[in-house]
Amino acid sequence: MGGLQTVPRSYYEAADIDGASPYKKFIHITIPLLAPTIFFVSITSLIQSFQMFDLIFLLIPRTGNGLSTTRTVIYEFYQNAFEYMDKGYASAISIAIFIVILIITSIQLKLQKKWVTYL
Repeated sequence: MGGLQTVPRSYYEAADIDGASPYKKFIHITIPLLAPTIFFVSITSLIQSFQMFDLIFLLIPRTGNGLSTTRTVIYEFYQNAFEYMDKGYASAISIAIFIVILIITSIQLKLQKKWVTYL
């Protein structure tokens, strides 16, 4: 919502004068001007998805096979670090997570030059 509020109304008024349809205004004005916001939200959402731990730990029952079917990499890190006391393996997991997030973010940074325009 904050990103939509930063789009200047003058662009929409100029498009109305030129006779642009709502679809054309959305495709040619709204999306390009929201591209930096979309880019930022996509990177932060990706990092947040890799760090999904609290919902799984708090909401999934630890009895039965509930946790064995809902394992994530972050939960694997937690188990190795704090339940099995295998700090070396847990640090290797955290470094692997860091490298994967770094690679995906750098790919997004390279691709953003094609579709993100800053005013």
